[in-house]
Amino acid sequence: MDKDKIASICVKQLQTSENFKQPRLKEIQENEDMIAGKVKPALKGRYNVPFDGVIASGFVETLVAQVNQAPKLVFSDPKGSNHKSVQKIQALWERDKGVNNQNWSKQDRLVKRLAAASNIGIFQYIAGKDPKYKGKLSVIDHFDFHCEPNGGNDLEEHIFKGVFNQFETRSQVLELAKSSYYDSTQVAKMTDAYKKTDYKYNEDLYRNKITRMNALGLDLDQNSYVGQTVFNLARWVLNYEGEQYYVVFDYRSGIWLKMQPLEEAFACGRSPWVVWNPVEHAFTLWGKGLFDQIKPVAEAIRINLNEILNNNRKRNWDMKAVDKQMFPDVSKLNWRQDGVVQANVPLGQSIQNGVYHFQTPEISGALNLNQYLNDFLGINTGISDQTKGESSQDTLGIAKINDLQVSKRMKLIGDSYKDAYAKLGYLWDWGIYEHLDEGEALKIIGTQGAEMEKVTKEDTDPDYDVLVVTMDDDLRDTAEDMERKAGAMERISANPALATQLNPKWVAEQELRIGGWKDEEIRRAMDTKNDAYDEIISMANKNIELALKGKELKKFRGATLGYLERIHNFMSENDLKDSVYAKLQQHYDEHLPVADENTARQMQEQAGQPIGQEMEQPVTQGMTTPTQMPNQMM
Repeated sequence: MDKDKIASICVKQLQTSENFKQPRLKEIQENEDMIAGKVKPALKGRYNVPFDGVIASGFVETLVAQVNQAPKLVFSDPKGSNHKSVQKIQALWERDKGVNNQNWSKQDRLVKRLAAASNIGIFQYIAGKDPKYKGKLSVIDHFDFHCEPNGGNDLEEHIFKGVFNQFETRSQVLELAKSSYYDSTQVAKMTDAYKKTDYKYNEDLYRNKITRMNALGLDLDQNSYVGQTVFNLARWVLNYEGEQYYVVFDYRSGIWLKMQPLEEAFACGRSPWVVWNPVEHAFTLWGKGLFDQIKPVAEAIRINLNEILNNNRKRNWDMKAVDKQMFPDVSKLNWRQDGVVQANVPLGQSIQNGVYHFQTPEISGALNLNQYLNDFLGINTGISDQTKGESSQDTLGIAKINDLQVSKRMKLIGDSYKDAYAKLGYLWDWGIYEHLDEGEALKIIGTQGAEMEKVTKEDTDPDYDVLVVTMDDDLRDTAEDMERKAGAMERISANPALATQLNPKWVAEQELRIGGWKDEEIRRAMDTKNDAYDEIISMANKNIELALKGKELKKFRGATLGYLERIHNFMSENDLKDSVYAKLQQHYDEHLPVADENTARQMQEQAGQPIGQEMEQPVTQGMTTPTQMPNQMM
């Protein structure tokens, strides 16, 4: 394998992609300029207020608001034999997507904003160890993304794809070379090349990002100082002679820093990028979208409203013809407060004969045209007053029809987003399989309520089905399901014959579920004997976590039977190291008398007996150790 040759191919592929997408990038830049409210040049004395920017930004905000809620990934086991593992994977994803970890919701909003203007949103998901498992979901700018021009709608079918403008400082590059992530010889070759004044570099492809900043009134050219050398790298995936390779290279010098088969870089054998098109096109990822449909209408509204402003200015500051014999000093006619104008009015004439006003007729129908254009935009894009929460429809039937049309349009966009999100779930699942260490503990909702479970390599085997549920789907299905169940429960309650045929405990559980309580809360409410309150369970989980990390466990004077049961269940259901098991066993034995004392006190309080009076027999008399103790202690 000639790595230098592959690197030169990557450089040419990047240039090919850049040249191909330039016309579309120019249109996207115009879209972003409009959203940013960039003022276009105007003739002297004429208005050119960027009303189109108000419409454009309103369109983007409304579109993003309509699809704002990030979907939910629901994992399932197609084999039906890994129920507990699926619960662990689901709990892992719920943890990873949170604000304090990978923050999937924020990346979701950002990619939707970019896609609203460009019709292309790009995610990147990369997992690794630092030194423990760590995954990162990020958004890639469409100006930085590249792919095969004729590759079609499925990114994985493209011969090449990659991202540019991936900036790394000199110290970062050297550190990655030291850890063997980058080839140290190639890093030295690149740093030496930048020292040579006669080295031939590739032309700059950074101009698009500078232009975007200029539209916001920011000068990136003159304000890019960071105090150290920065390299502009590209991350690339290409198919070369039937083999997929992952390459990191410096575009300017053409020197590669990392090159390996794709499956060695990512165990799933896929690139780390996922593309979403709100409006899908069969043969390209760079097609036009909804914003391109509203842009001509927004421009027409801008022109129309500015004509109204210019018309008002002409009418308010109209032109005049002045008789200089009557008004020798024309400058005196300029308006000023309490002004005095000298006039020579001949006998038999009126002062009005000395000034002639050129009339500017009022533009008729301009506002009506504006209303028509606004309605036209809403009808053809689905972004109407109703979508914005400002419905002007006074007929319930019309409003309902419009709502249905909007719902169908948003569902079409949502369906394409579901496909992209499912691919993200696939990358995430492979990421934990490849990089998550065994032994990490997490909380899942099991048969005993919230339980601490240890994740094994077998649990992370990426052989699960992934269902993507949007917030609209979830709310609609949940509301319909709850409505059906509530109706059934009412009919059962109204019929004594049916009511006696059902398990009262099951009926109570269903009523609580219809009321909106979560599974863990329902289990806690139904278990009248369990004394495992939140703080007690939290303390048990904390000591389990300390045991897994090899640290000393904390003594807990508030231990109860529920506390011991939580520790016992974890010991029984997980294949633990001998040292971890011994620690938990010792902790359990030490706290058995404490739990006995605390439980006896609780029973005395409930029975109304004086505290300290001996019970007829110890609460834990006859209790065995976790190796012998049944699952249901109480």
